[in-house]
Amino acid sequence: MLFDYSGVIDQELLKRVVNFHEEIFSKINACHSFKRKVITSIIETLQNVTRYGLKNNTGYPEGKFASCYDENDFVFECSNEINSGQLNSIQQQLTELSANSIDALKGQYMTRINEDWVDPEKGAKLGLLYLFINSEKNISFSFQNKEENNYLFILKISLKR
Repeated sequence: MLFDYSGVIDQELLKRVVNFHEEIFSKINACHSFKRKVITSIIETLQNVTRYGLKNNTGYPEGKFASCYDENDFVFECSNEINSGQLNSIQQQLTELSANSIDALKGQYMTRINEDWVDPEKGAKLGLLYLFINSEKNISFSFQNKEENNYLFILKISLKR
């Protein structure tokens, strides 16, 4: 285990996680493209939590983030609570992404990047698409029913070196 955290997920945590992993990759002389792929995937994942996760009384979501690394793979898992109203939308998006080929996902990504308008409420919907492409679809996800009609959303991503 490289990194294991449970608590508030905010921009300060994002900075800490990125700095920690950049330092690790510098020590092991990881190639730049792999390091960039890992760091951008971590950023996308944690930013999705800060945007869509259930906020606590301080206005920030809580969740878990853990990472591990061996000579071939970098694996990280992130979990956070979502409300029941988000469940169907997230499940549908993940299922649709899972069903597409890498080439189809890349095409969708380029189409969305070139769109002139982005819904400020929903964003560009690039985060999960980017993660599926970056991981070559080595993503698993699950939802666990929690109290008060909330769900724990668990996302596990494996990136090949």
